[in-house]
Amino acid sequence: MRPLHRLLSAGAATALTTAALALPGTAFAATAPPAPATLPGSTPSWATPDDVVGETPSGTGLDVTIDLGLQDPQGALAYADAVSNPATPYFGRYLSPQAFKARFARPDATYAMVRKVITDHGVQVTETSPVNTYLVVHLTAGQAEQLFGTDLLEYRHDGKVLRAPSRQLTLPGGLAGFVTNVGGLTESLAHPAGTTGADAPPSPGYANAGPCSTYYGQVPATGTPAVDGAVQPYVPCGYTPAQVRSAYGLTNVPATGAGVTVGIVDAYASPTIAADAATYAARHGVPALVPGQYRQIVPASYAYGYGDTVHGDQCGEQGWYGEQTLDVEAVHGVAPGANIVYSGASSCQDSDINLAVRRILDTHAADMISNSYGDTGENLPASDIAGEHLTLAQAAIEGIGIYFSSGDNGDEVVHSGARTADYPASDTLVTAVGGTSIAIGADGSRTWETGWSTGRSTLANGAWSPTPPGTYVYGGGGGTSKLFPQPAYQRGVVPPSISGYFGGNGRAVPDVSAIGDPNTGFLVGQTQTFATGVRYDEYRIGGTSLASPVFAATMAIADQVAGRHHGFANYQLYALTGSSALYDQSSSALHYVVRNDYKNGEDASAGITTSLRSINLPTTIKVRPGYDDVTGIGSPIGPGFIAALQ
Repeated sequence: MRPLHRLLSAGAATALTTAALALPGTAFAATAPPAPATLPGSTPSWATPDDVVGETPSGTGLDVTIDLGLQDPQGALAYADAVSNPATPYFGRYLSPQAFKARFARPDATYAMVRKVITDHGVQVTETSPVNTYLVVHLTAGQAEQLFGTDLLEYRHDGKVLRAPSRQLTLPGGLAGFVTNVGGLTESLAHPAGTTGADAPPSPGYANAGPCSTYYGQVPATGTPAVDGAVQPYVPCGYTPAQVRSAYGLTNVPATGAGVTVGIVDAYASPTIAADAATYAARHGVPALVPGQYRQIVPASYAYGYGDTVHGDQCGEQGWYGEQTLDVEAVHGVAPGANIVYSGASSCQDSDINLAVRRILDTHAADMISNSYGDTGENLPASDIAGEHLTLAQAAIEGIGIYFSSGDNGDEVVHSGARTADYPASDTLVTAVGGTSIAIGADGSRTWETGWSTGRSTLANGAWSPTPPGTYVYGGGGGTSKLFPQPAYQRGVVPPSISGYFGGNGRAVPDVSAIGDPNTGFLVGQTQTFATGVRYDEYRIGGTSLASPVFAATMAIADQVAGRHHGFANYQLYALTGSSALYDQSSSALHYVVRNDYKNGEDASAGITTSLRSINLPTTIKVRPGYDDVTGIGSPIGPGFIAALQ
């Protein structure tokens, strides 16, 4: 990972002087990169000989993204920082995609030369970049091994069998010095960040068991054991858009996000999303999506690539359908006037999902993008991360804000055995959105809001077992990056006990937060396959994949009110720390809810499990006054938050 760390330290997150920037309208000086024989950082650290399962069949078809990097990467990183920082004279001076291409990307002649080298090797180019930053190619595993001088092997990692190169890639003549990353040879599978009402990704036909409360505390769980001397309430049935808007003070803001476009990126595309969104809006008093307000950018066909005997199906297509449904209905519910562009990746490969982001950036199809997915930890090839970092720089330069879910496994200790922040939320050029648990009262007000970190105890023989607060189940992701140094916007805000957790001075996650806990979650509507047939139904859902679109929708409203796009907003957001614009989740108090779950996920025919969910369970990350590594600097307080961002 050292080459990546040097790249980031060289200028990505440091304070920059005006002298380091070219005047608007001029080009940065281009420097010819060295021409190494190998591509550093092109294998993951987990691809070790001891974990080899076998060889990738040579005829396996692969869709691979070849990154050309930028003509002036350090200049691009400098400009991305400057246009995002109100303290510089370049603040808000965003570039169009074509202006970005002219100033920072490879010249047309270089791009054409790289393409010719690839096709001369008998490899098919299937997609090109309008701004000269990548090529997508289709080739077999055997062709890839020959082209890049490596062997593709299957490794057992994190309970899966994943493909990776056995050694660093070698770039053939004509590519060396221009190609900075080859995405898709290493299987790094992004997963939806959302958590359904169950403790696992949603299966076809999921329903919530009652009783439940229409607002927090409405229905007491009479007959269940008291906790802290009191009978606890049943979980909310799922908050509606009106309740979420009210709790965050958005009903007092005369704006709906009109004139702003929110991008959403996930994998695949739900075939029922338009009908589901229309039904949901009608049921909950949300204005219907008008023609042209929602559109999709999706591949003509999906390249799953995981149906063989080595891999099986590792992408969870139905889970991604639910993810898309949540994102669309959350954005439209909170900002009903905003336009929505959905970009669906052809698989859950990180390279394919990053390509879905790029399709929005290359045409500036949206003003911000909500991304409800991520990897467990930061254990990806260094060249992959460095390549995506430059993609995020492109977004900042174009004034497109990138919002990422911070993850749903808290500090990752239970899931992976070690504390780690999740990527891409840990990148310094994204706004990482953490999750909260929220009590919305009968009048729609925020009764309390705290960090999402859940413990579970099950009702057995008239008692809660284990004794509350029970066993940790899930929570909003956070912590300290081992890859990215502390960015300028976090200096003086993030305490050394967090930024220096690993002995250095790292980027802390998350930045901000919003509703995430599925036990105080959001009601969504989706067509599902039940034992009795296919039908539309509604259920409670949560995860930081709820928090991200809710926060992005709030920023769409802020864009409309301000009459400008906030772009990469972290400098502007951190300036609000400690102000009345933010709700600081500082209390260590525990809260509780009782919930019933169908054992078969659909109905009571197989029985019901009753559990107590303990809210705000501390782990190595926890809420505290000021910045904390569960909720960041806090969550929005509607009118004050919107006004402060004008």
